[in-house]
Amino acid sequence: MVRSSSITPVEYSCKILPFGNWASIAIATYISLGILFIGIFAKLPVWLLVLFIVGLMYYIVTLISCIATFRLSESTLQRTLENPGFLLKKHAFMSHRWSDVKGYKNGTDRGRYRGEYEYLEVKFKNGDEWVLNDMYGAKKDEFGSFLTCFLSQVEDYNQSLPTTAPATTYANTKPVADLTPIVRKKTIYESIWGKLFTVLLGIFILAAIGFGLPYMGATSFFKLGVVIIPGFLYMAYRVFIRKG
Repeated sequence: MVRSSSITPVEYSCKILPFGNWASIAIATYISLGILFIGIFAKLPVWLLVLFIVGLMYYIVTLISCIATFRLSESTLQRTLENPGFLLKKHAFMSHRWSDVKGYKNGTDRGRYRGEYEYLEVKFKNGDEWVLNDMYGAKKDEFGSFLTCFLSQVEDYNQSLPTTAPATTYANTKPVADLTPIVRKKTIYESIWGKLFTVLLGIFILAAIGFGLPYMGATSFFKLGVVIIPGFLYMAYRVFIRKG
């Protein structure tokens, strides 16, 4: 298929977790739990075990994170990992065609300690998933330019698809059925699940305040006032006021 427009290749670099956030946390947790059992067997002090496990998990996540350079061209999306460790060597370079893209999400989210950041999540038909972010605003302008180019290419690609699907194949024997539009998926703040979670969390907080305060210890009261309630207020703001 001949694309209707051409662009100068655009690049953007940021720090990522190549295996994905959940997989990276799972890897760190799995390894740390193994060390934890050894420490319990050796009868090490609890405070020492906690400090060691937290430090180990942070080190593992840092070890499997790296800087990635993303490159958009008229025909492909590419990702190159800079100085990949031994765990990431086979993932050092990846390339996909635009027809391989299944969908994407873009919006803003809030990190636990460093404030809001903007992100782009691209999902491919083979299961690959790339996540880019603006490094908590440190690379906001560069990220904005990259995102604008990405959205423009998505629009061009979708407009280049046939409006009907004849029972034939295109050049290089690619089936028409595989040439599906690239769609934008809803973020958690735009979805019905985000609304449901926020409402249920609000009910939980009201129940905790109305019936549970007399039974709360200092730690539970601290979590409620410093973690849960501020988290609920942010979710409510994003879900019902500032969506996306």
